[in-house]
Amino acid sequence: MKALTHQELRAKWFTFWQNRKHLVLPSASLVAEDNGSLLWNNSGVAGLKQYFLGNKKPPASRLTNIQKSLRTSDLSLIGITNRHLSFFEMMGNFAIDDYDRRQAILWAWEFLTSVQELNIDPQKIIIVYFKEDQKTYQILKNDLKLTDQQIVSAGRETNFWDLGVGPCGPNLEFYYDYGSVFDEQKQGIKLLEKNIENKRYLEIWNIVFSEFINDGTGKYRQSPTSNIDTGAGLERILMVLQNKQNPFETDLFDSARKKLEKISGVNYISSLPNQWNSKISQNNYFFQVILDHIRATTFMLSDLLASNEKINFQKGRGYIIRKMIRTAIMKTKFLNSKPFMISTLISSFVDSFQPFYPNLGKYKNTIEQIVIKEENQFRLLLNHLKIKQLFDKPPQSLSAQTIFLLVTSLGFPLEFIVNIAHQKSIKLDLENFQKLWTKHQKLSADKKIKKTWIEKPKNFIKK
Repeated sequence: MKALTHQELRAKWFTFWQNRKHLVLPSASLVAEDNGSLLWNNSGVAGLKQYFLGNKKPPASRLTNIQKSLRTSDLSLIGITNRHLSFFEMMGNFAIDDYDRRQAILWAWEFLTSVQELNIDPQKIIIVYFKEDQKTYQILKNDLKLTDQQIVSAGRETNFWDLGVGPCGPNLEFYYDYGSVFDEQKQGIKLLEKNIENKRYLEIWNIVFSEFINDGTGKYRQSPTSNIDTGAGLERILMVLQNKQNPFETDLFDSARKKLEKISGVNYISSLPNQWNSKISQNNYFFQVILDHIRATTFMLSDLLASNEKINFQKGRGYIIRKMIRTAIMKTKFLNSKPFMISTLISSFVDSFQPFYPNLGKYKNTIEQIVIKEENQFRLLLNHLKIKQLFDKPPQSLSAQTIFLLVTSLGFPLEFIVNIAHQKSIKLDLENFQKLWTKHQKLSADKKIKKTWIEKPKNFIKK
């Protein structure tokens, strides 16, 4: 197995597919365009959807890219599982009315296992396929010569790729087996058969045979073209190649992680290779959320600035960025009482990724200024006596009225209150708060009072 850096893996990816007559495309912006259903591009194929729909002619029938992607649906899983990130890079190879599923599977296997490429042990790979897709099963048995223990069938809920609108179809997944030491209850392949969250099997590659089009209402029609859509997770493959248990310990995060240790005065405890860690330390969890959110914020702001879209922190894309910045700041309060600025981590990510994403360097100063301004505003809100006490002298409980005051008068999000309560063992009267909130919303809807609950730290500062 080759312990490649993230820069080396990107180069190897493009070389492999160029040698197989694929045209290299630059990553599309994270800012979704020509796609009314998305705020951010969330997959490798998102920027190519119009080609798959037949609405635009592709520049070539074989394409490859490394697509910047963002999934806000995974925010609650960061630091909880060993694989989830909000921002990630999806390495893709695509065929539009060109080669078939057999060729796609054989090339995937070659890239992963051949000595010339990644040289991953083929015995460590398990493949899950859509149980109705017998064509794929025959390829796995007859061409790859996989054993029954390496092949798992699954249903539509996990192995029919469908984002609600656009291209879709059966898919198969390549998993890397970290070994039984990561299988605390020794369930083995049942973890995949029953789709149980686990640390033993890591999905590293997914191929969709995009044969259908979903019109958005659950109605399907045959696609005008027969397509191949591959998504290989750069961060996850690096975990395997570098023998790490989570992406935050790969070289993608090395520089920023070390800087965070220095400015916080707290050490990140790295996992030992091939050793089971059933529980992540609290500090490691805070590290991972902070690192994830600041990396994502750096990329999101870079692409928003390049798009010339006005950044509005009250709604849309800007609201998501604000939420991630503030969540990261919240985690610093739990990590260490010593205050430090999360904006200082931006330069580490820019330096690491700028060779492949030059816009990061172009907009670095502006990104830092935006984050510093937002960070200063939110820290002023956190220093309000009623909020500061939650950290410094946490009460045993918070009444519904107090929670309501924090949310409506100070603009402090309920989810942050719940998060503090969890960390500080504070009991919350959420049942009665919900009653107050429902009444408040009804009055607002009747226009009898103005909405004052929206996060507006500037209004608070003036007070």
